[in-house]
This record gives sequence, structure tokens and C-alpha cells, in this order.
Amino acid sequence: LYRNSGKPDLASREYRILLHQLEKPARIAETASLLPLAVSIQDLRFLCETQLSRLGQTPG
Repeated sequence: LYRNSGKPDLASREYRILLHQLEKPARIAETASLLPLAVSIQDLRFLCETQLSRLGQTPG
């Protein structure tokens, strides 16, 4: 949403937050049990990193 509305800084922030959350194994297991994902955690991480790259940001 942020990216499409011309707010790349906010979009980058959200992608970085998600990547940070994906680094915590306990949180991943907890979230996966509540909300089954249509994509794998690795794919989700890849998508975030790709979008950050397109926005000119680096993950982390």
C-alpha cells in the first residue's frame, strides 16, 4: 500500500519490520499456527528482500 501510494520510506520500514519478525523462530511458529501461509517463510523473506532492493534499501 505504501509503495503504491508513493511512500517508499514507509514501505521499506514495513518490509524491514517483517524481516525482523521472521528472524524469531518462536514468533514464526506461533504465527504459522494462527494463520496458515500460502507461501513458505523462505519465499516471504525473499519477497521482502526483493521489494527492499527495488526500493533502493538493504535488509537489516
